[in-house]
Amino acid sequence: RIAMKPADGKEGKIRNLNLQWAVPRQYARAMLNPLYSKWRNKNGENYKFSYQNGQDFMIWTTGINKGLMWWIESPANWKNAPGPIRLSYIGNTFINNSGYQLRLKETTQAGVEIFGDDSCVADAEVIALTVECLRAAGLTEFQIEIGNAGFFRAIANSCGLTSEDEEELRRRIKDKNLFGISDFLAERNIAGKEAELLLALPELFGSEEILSKASSLTDNEAALAAIARLQSLWDCLTKYGVQKFVSFDLAMLSKYRYYTGIIFRAITYGTGEAIASGGRYDSLAGQFGEPTPAIGMSITLDSLLTVLQRMGLEERKPSERYAIVYRAEQAAEAIAMACGKRVEGIPVALVPDGRGVKDALEKEGVIVWNI
Repeated sequence: RIAMKPADGKEGKIRNLNLQWAVPRQYARAMLNPLYSKWRNKNGENYKFSYQNGQDFMIWTTGINKGLMWWIESPANWKNAPGPIRLSYIGNTFINNSGYQLRLKETTQAGVEIFGDDSCVADAEVIALTVECLRAAGLTEFQIEIGNAGFFRAIANSCGLTSEDEEELRRRIKDKNLFGISDFLAERNIAGKEAELLLALPELFGSEEILSKASSLTDNEAALAAIARLQSLWDCLTKYGVQKFVSFDLAMLSKYRYYTGIIFRAITYGTGEAIASGGRYDSLAGQFGEPTPAIGMSITLDSLLTVLQRMGLEERKPSERYAIVYRAEQAAEAIAMACGKRVEGIPVALVPDGRGVKDALEKEGVIVWNI
């Protein structure tokens, strides 16, 4: 479980972190089935797995979210929960990036999910936690771009687009292809406020002020509700004090269609893709059992480490070495001293005293403390 909250205007901190895991028999069987044979998902992507050991059944073909769905629907884990469930995980995921050169198909992700809370406060908690994690890793220059999947969906529905047309429009918006969007609208006789908004969509990104501009371009109730949710989210994020890391992009679209509301991604220098992403998926759990609102995020650790290395921010061993030299009767005092130094981030070794020990350590450049 994860607990994080701001106090007295201070930044939120992770209070505790714990993962509890259980897989009901019926869901474990569903997880195992794809491992024995070739499997094709709805996007036509092929997967082939070999079952070699007892841990292989934890492979998830489209990320860890489906595994969490199986977990969350277990009566032992969900039905009797007194409130929202907060989960954390770290593990390998397999995504078939066949359309991209030099993209890893297997990556290591760390993330969190909140089930059972549909509030804007939960949205802000996950995004603030993302900021805190990236800062703790050593990053100082990054942005969390935030959108709302419901915004584009509302506009597309009002235009009466077929699924094929919507897919084509999504592609052109994602590419920021203004000429392509204009041609698309003309070919389908889409005009009026919807057309104006779609043409403006690729440019609706930036600070919080962009939300007011977007509101002035539409009278679509669902689209206005999506913008209002973003405004409420901004208000919550200011309470966490992370607003300098946040911007909005109303043209943000995800290839994962299960997102229903807030979506976001973290970008920084030194990589061509997001190092973290997430969003709200209130309808996904219902495909596995009881409908449950949910929001989560994941950090791609491979990408994060690459960025840290390129920026020279990877963790380095300190140049100084330290040792506490002690006699047998001083062991308790030496241990207490060592614990205090380690809490301060100073790596220190406990070395029993002996003939010439101190001189030998100092000769090797070790800083020696005596009890």
